[in-house]
Amino acid sequence: MVRIKNIKEIFFWVAIIAYLIIAFSFVSEKEKQIPCSSVDVDIIDNSHNRFIEEDDVISMIYDKGEKLLGYPIDSINLANLEDLINYNPSIKKSEVYRTIKGVLKIDIEQRTPIVRIINYNNESYYIDEQGALMPLSKNYTARVLVASGDINEPYALNYSTDILSSSKNDELKRHCVLCDIYLMAKFIHNDKFWNSQIEQIYVKNNEYELIPRVGSQIILFGDIEDFNKKFSKLKALYKQGFSKVGWNKYKSINLKYSNQIICTKK
Repeated sequence: MVRIKNIKEIFFWVAIIAYLIIAFSFVSEKEKQIPCSSVDVDIIDNSHNRFIEEDDVISMIYDKGEKLLGYPIDSINLANLEDLINYNPSIKKSEVYRTIKGVLKIDIEQRTPIVRIINYNNESYYIDEQGALMPLSKNYTARVLVASGDINEPYALNYSTDILSSSKNDELKRHCVLCDIYLMAKFIHNDKFWNSQIEQIYVKNNEYELIPRVGSQIILFGDIEDFNKKFSKLKALYKQGFSKVGWNKYKSINLKYSNQIICTKK
């Protein structure tokens, strides 16, 4: 009797498993036929940067001949769509996925520029937080630090990843100016005090001049060697010296020389 009972239990569970397999197969086959009912684009950081709009993303997809609405959602190649969207230089990354109701979801994170480059040919583009180049946008102008002067690099160089990685190849000398600007801009961007103080970087004979937002003086920074220490000395001057004598007493502040700051009066 015990043996017969065990056999019945085995048949019962085999029947349950077989039913579940058939049911899941039926549901899975049915899901494959669900048409794409809508495309939902969510630009996560759109309140800060507005380089990309929802219509831009949709147009980007259809311009490449991708077929979405009305087609079986299971037939849409999600990886290809992500590659297509991520190719846009203003987009940092995207995630494309589908729901069981037939909605294609696209989540997008934009790049965050930290400096705007104006090169010798008056061509403008941005460098973002990761050191990647990105073009200006017809939709939005970012209020960031500006770098100009002796900058020869055009945007068309199209660095494969970022300028620091690219500078490790045989074109190091060609890229070093942008690398220096990126390092300084990132430091200024991440420092609350300097981000509110410095408005522009000017490149002249492989050295750098900083133009502040307040005051008419020019900061002769020199090269970027030990730039952290230079900024520390300059911050001490701003907080201890200028708070007493005022912002407009000097026409220039020279940080080129070690262990000293030379201020030239107007």
